[in-house]
Amino acid sequence: LKRLPKPSPAAPQPELPPNPSQPGSEEEDVGERSNGLGPGQTRSRETITFSPDNRAEEFSGGDESDICEESMRPKRSPRELTVQEHKEGLAQMFLGLEKAYQGKRDIWRGKTFSTAAAAIRKCSFKLQTYQQAIDLQGIGHKSALKVVEYNKTGTLRRLEVFNNDPKLKVLHLLGSVHDIGPAKAEKLYLQGVRSLEDLKTRDDIVISEASKICLSLHEDLSKRIPRAECEEYLRLAVKAVRKALSVSMEAELCGSYQRGKVTTGDIDLLFYDTGLGPGQRADLLLTPIVKALLNTGLVTHVLSGELAGTGYIKREKSKEEKPSSSGSRRSSSPTGKLKPNASKSSRFGNQPIYKGVESTSACCMTVGRLSNRGRERFGLYRRVDLRVCHPSIVHFQR
Repeated sequence: LKRLPKPSPAAPQPELPPNPSQPGSEEEDVGERSNGLGPGQTRSRETITFSPDNRAEEFSGGDESDICEESMRPKRSPRELTVQEHKEGLAQMFLGLEKAYQGKRDIWRGKTFSTAAAAIRKCSFKLQTYQQAIDLQGIGHKSALKVVEYNKTGTLRRLEVFNNDPKLKVLHLLGSVHDIGPAKAEKLYLQGVRSLEDLKTRDDIVISEASKICLSLHEDLSKRIPRAECEEYLRLAVKAVRKALSVSMEAELCGSYQRGKVTTGDIDLLFYDTGLGPGQRADLLLTPIVKALLNTGLVTHVLSGELAGTGYIKREKSKEEKPSSSGSRRSSSPTGKLKPNASKSSRFGNQPIYKGVESTSACCMTVGRLSNRGRERFGLYRRVDLRVCHPSIVHFQR
């Protein structure tokens, strides 16, 4: 018989390090002693069981207050803007660019952005893509790119640069004063004016009388006017004018009030006499209306027109004095170059009748407030613009 080969001796197995999970190991004793546990002691694990509504029902080894329920609830996505909110936010960005370019005396570029803002407000849907923006009348290539930028970032980079420009901030502040335009503001900036206090204190700065009046009342005039105050001013103004002139006088609120704004920057009043017939001039009513409002205290300062002054009525010109040759005061020359075709008796005298004068109108910029006794309720000084037109063209003057 063949002898079978003897089996080779087995190779010695390498000695393995002690398992930390086995009790009695050296690493376990060191770790447990560092955790404040004795040899052979183990910390009980926390067990949490969740119900279908993602709330902890039972647990051990911990406090229930350690579990944040808010973290277990699904996070909600931020609220999407409505169509109106999106359009208004985008339009305000373009209007900010218009204001910035007007401060830089770039009138035509500013007009481009104002046209784009008007087109956005007329749109009936959200502008999400470049093609949707470029298809709107009034929006060009660069404006459409800014629409896309606003949808991605929520702002416009160029507007942020303008808002951080210290010179533009000063120009906007100076432009908030009546009768100071972009050119005058630039000139004042070159003269070293950096605040409204410089306009008040420096003697070498020359501004108009109307600007001085509005500068002294700047704190009141810079505040927004609620709709209730506009309506109350309209009621008192119509009452005063009807008492002084005729019961056929009517007035309407125009501007931001008629566009439905919650607050307005000034009060725009449009007066018209329903008793005027064809061929009778309506601009001759402006001076009597301003005088009636001055007498009642609703107008405190007249900034333009024939009665321009600091709250008082200038003396009227005598018949011997020649009328002013300036074309800016339309109401100072009652006839001008028009030749009357006939005459008609009215409460203002034998007023001539002219052909094609129904389109004549006149305006006057003033400062007023409701009344002295209403100081605690309203009583702030407000910018009040008065306009007079023929009743046949009221719809075109609103």
